[in-house]
Amino acid sequence: MIFIVLDIAVISLLLIIFFLLIITRKKKKKLVKNRSSKYAIIIPARDESEVITRTLDAIKIQNKKMDNTYVIIEDKKDPTYKIAEEYGANVYIRKKPIKHTKGNAIDECIKEILKDKHYDLYFILDADNIIEKDFIKKMLAYWKEGYEVASAYRNTLNANTWVSISSGLLFAAQNVLLNRYRKLFNLPLILCGSGFYIDGRVIEKLGGFPFFSLTEDFEVSLYIEDNNLSNKLALDCMYLDEQPLTLKASINQRVRWLKGVFTNIKKRKKSLTSTLYDLTLSLAALLLVLFSIELILFFGLLKGLLLIYLVTMLITIITLMIDNERIRLNNFQKIKCIIFNPLFLYSYIICVIKALFKKDITWTKTKHTGGK
Repeated sequence: MIFIVLDIAVISLLLIIFFLLIITRKKKKKLVKNRSSKYAIIIPARDESEVITRTLDAIKIQNKKMDNTYVIIEDKKDPTYKIAEEYGANVYIRKKPIKHTKGNAIDECIKEILKDKHYDLYFILDADNIIEKDFIKKMLAYWKEGYEVASAYRNTLNANTWVSISSGLLFAAQNVLLNRYRKLFNLPLILCGSGFYIDGRVIEKLGGFPFFSLTEDFEVSLYIEDNNLSNKLALDCMYLDEQPLTLKASINQRVRWLKGVFTNIKKRKKSLTSTLYDLTLSLAALLLVLFSIELILFFGLLKGLLLIYLVTMLITIITLMIDNERIRLNNFQKIKCIIFNPLFLYSYIICVIKALFKKDITWTKTKHTGGK
């Protein structure tokens, strides 16, 4: 009897989720083409001297003058200051570094820029982001098409350990399994860290960059949805960044992300679409839990867990196959990813528990390897 009830629940949830996706499907916004493309590149870079050189190298290839690049630091004694100056970039030293979140740093810098300058769009990059060939040119093409926000494809720079490989694959899965299929329902993309631009008119309307949570990218994503901004997933524009090498570092990072996500969902503008979207996510999570419970009850604990593990492996394989051209892993790294990625995903249980019950979560620097 319990299996019949669980099957009915699973099927019902699938139908409800599909129905909610249809309801939340938005009318596609008409694009208005842009002509000029005066842009700024904003890089929060507190204590990032070990990686900022390669980031600025990649930018300089595509952006010769560098006078529109703003590197944000908190102290002139930071070695990042001298490096950025040598490249001809503008170095913005924060006047009120009370809060150390990325959003606060970006907001303070942009507010200073807005006092006497106008840019048509703002690129937001992290200090360890290495943009690939024609990144700026291709992103500007999307801007000229009329997209108010565009997000590039995030790839892994340091596929050295099973943790960094799995962490990188997480972003590929976000693009493959989430953002592409959100577009089927004209739902906005979920930004993936950095590597995106935002319309200068939006920035000027906001009077800065007022996204101060632990996950400012998710906060921006919610703003895109609530304000129906035209947005584009730019799969042909790629940037590389570093992933944590150890499970402990990765868990700390993901706990911070989840805390930020929970905070933003709680305080977001509750429009009908937003409420239905939150409900859809909750139902999807419940569906996964019910599916797992049914497998365990039907096959027993060990067999059920093994089947869940195999299903997760299958999802990993599908992600690798769909994005094979972009995911730059050799065969050995792919095998390692298929075997260990389920364990990486299971560790989210620990992350969720910590994020729900731990209160004093703050931004912490992820250690960089400084590799080329």
